[in-house]
Amino acid sequence: MSSIAAASVLTKFDQLTVWQRGDVRAPHKPLLILLALGLYSKGIRAVPYIEVEQKLSELLREFAPSRISVHPEYPFWRLRRDGIWQVDSIAPMRTRASNTDIPRTELRAAVDVPGSGVSLRSLAARQGA
Repeated sequence: MSSIAAASVLTKFDQLTVWQRGDVRAPHKPLLILLALGLYSKGIRAVPYIEVEQKLSELLREFAPSRISVHPEYPFWRLRRDGIWQVDSIAPMRTRASNTDIPRTELRAAVDVPGSGVSLRSLAARQGA
């Protein structure tokens, strides 16, 4: 990755939108990015949701504000809007009626679709690396 592309990626991380209410911030996106970067450092470029769902759920239970349920699907889908990565699927995925999020069942099912998953490299490629 060129230094220009690396700087662009760092800028994207700096501009990351993170949910906040008062002093409470949601660690969902930063935790998923760290998890994905760890996989990326091991040579794993595409990460299907089903492969990170359990680990991200564990991280959210440990580091997120206490909740009845955790939602690892939210950052997986929402990081697209931040320009951090893309979710590839050949078939269209159904969004919720109440918002533009994808239900976790759709993300789980996408594991059977060739090319589904996340590619951190896609951001660097779009930036000209």
